[in-house]
Amino acid sequence: MLNFDDYKVDETKFSFPSLFVSDYQAKRAECLQEKRRLYEQFKQDALKDVGLANHPKRDLIFDRAWADGHAEGFYSVFNHLEYLAEFVDQLGATEKTEMAVCLEALKKERDRAVSLSASAAESNAGWSKALADIETLTAKLSVAQHFVRVLATGDMADVVLRAKCLVEMWDAE
Repeated sequence: MLNFDDYKVDETKFSFPSLFVSDYQAKRAECLQEKRRLYEQFKQDALKDVGLANHPKRDLIFDRAWADGHAEGFYSVFNHLEYLAEFVDQLGATEKTEMAVCLEALKKERDRAVSLSASAAESNAGWSKALADIETLTAKLSVAQHFVRVLATGDMADVVLRAKCLVEMWDAE
């Protein structure tokens, strides 16, 4: 627990015995500098004490606690900070649970995608073979159509030669 007396400014240290404005301004600047130093020290110590020293939103959380409690002093700021730290922890636990659920859903989707891609690879292999078969049949049909045209012209020597080539090509496959 913090000792809040450690964060009080000793006003007697900054008394203004002189009537000169420059002396007053110098002492006032020293006093404000000391208040800033104590504020920063309190902020670091309080955040560390409530477990938010490394939280990415620690400045925002502290600023909220400061806005809500600084009129009543450091003790009130610390109480507000403790409340907000507890709230952030509860949110973090909820976020972790939600993240675990999301992660599990993503893993299922990944597994489903892997399964689908394996099926697609098998299907693609089947489709590739089917396309190759179609291309072969198309080539054979083209040759057969040409063979029919040659038969229609009546040049028997050319028909025999083409028939031999056609039989050799089909036997090679």
